[in-house]
Amino acid sequence: MKYLILNQNTDNYGDDIAAQALAHIIRSVDTKSQIRFLYGPRAWSGTVPVLGTEISHRVMGGMGGKTAYIDLARTYLKRKLGIKPKYKNVEFDALSNDLDWCDHVLVSPSGANIGIYQDWNALKVALQVAIHGKTLIFHLNTVGKSGNRAFDLLARFALSRSMVFVREARCLEELKTWGLHSRFGPDSAFALPAPQPTTYTQEIIGLVPTGLNWHPDHQSNKSLFIVDQLDDGFIKRFTANENLVLHIIPHLYGHLDERTLLEKIRTALIEKGMPAERTVIADWVQSSDEYDIAIASCHVVITMRYHGVILAAKNGVPFYAISYESKMNEACRYTRMESYCVDVKNSSSDRLNVGLDRLLSEHGRISIQLRKTAEQLGKMTHFPIYQAVFLGPEGG
Repeated sequence: MKYLILNQNTDNYGDDIAAQALAHIIRSVDTKSQIRFLYGPRAWSGTVPVLGTEISHRVMGGMGGKTAYIDLARTYLKRKLGIKPKYKNVEFDALSNDLDWCDHVLVSPSGANIGIYQDWNALKVALQVAIHGKTLIFHLNTVGKSGNRAFDLLARFALSRSMVFVREARCLEELKTWGLHSRFGPDSAFALPAPQPTTYTQEIIGLVPTGLNWHPDHQSNKSLFIVDQLDDGFIKRFTANENLVLHIIPHLYGHLDERTLLEKIRTALIEKGMPAERTVIADWVQSSDEYDIAIASCHVVITMRYHGVILAAKNGVPFYAISYESKMNEACRYTRMESYCVDVKNSSSDRLNVGLDRLLSEHGRISIQLRKTAEQLGKMTHFPIYQAVFLGPEGG
């Protein structure tokens, strides 16, 4: 069968991992699958690392402004009356051809484009799928209300004609207030096996930071927030124990590269007293596979990124999460690590040090627990494809 995957992002190792996981799931249940990834209209440095003769990629153009709704009406007339549309925007024609080509159309596992990120282009794509007459499958996404009345009205229309699988219980409740049924599952990345970690003679504390000012709820946040959280108590661990090394692990690359931020974090930590030779930016991470390996090779991970939580849990690495959004809280809950998760607004250096003490003292038990949980979660990630492809909306 042929699968069209919409709204794929890249230049972000977490999004790349999500694409790899979804392709892995599809291939595992349909060995003759053909998969086409469609990327949104922004500058990309390349395509996700999912390769094969059965894989294709296309970067979409923008769906236009207000004229897009006229084109959506043309799609409706084509479906109802058989009138061949003359689209104002050529992307509607290209997307129609893609929809005619595929047997199933999915939204790639991603953040709240239909929600607080308020991505109008992604919404227009979803509307085109619904009006075209295809069932859109949201594969373990974050989906919900944006707070914009017009956006939410259109989103509700598209979602009511879709099969929606979400990765947050919060989304289930929010969609229920719209009268919409959805199903819950863990992040798609749990479908991927743990990689073989790199062996180090020293113990690696992994740090996956973010500046946070990219997020709608945290645009006033200091870019070096994480430096304030790593205080004298944290630094004394390293000065007192030469067996510890801090790896600052990059999460973004290419067009979104955050090297400047990582260098500022490293410099600021060294100025606070961290040993320079043991405070390292993991610049050998050049792909999502190497990102996965870098996290799997850590003794403990401190993460401000959602996929830092997911990959640490998947790989059985104890972690401490500073959460910027409910999806991080949810992931910590279903991996049974909620006591090692703190909201960014309530985070403090004292809380981080206490959490790190507990992680280190209970490391073996936590690692075993995470591996057992990850194995169970991995099985759950296949349900949306089995449900949507083999059972259909009314089955199961």
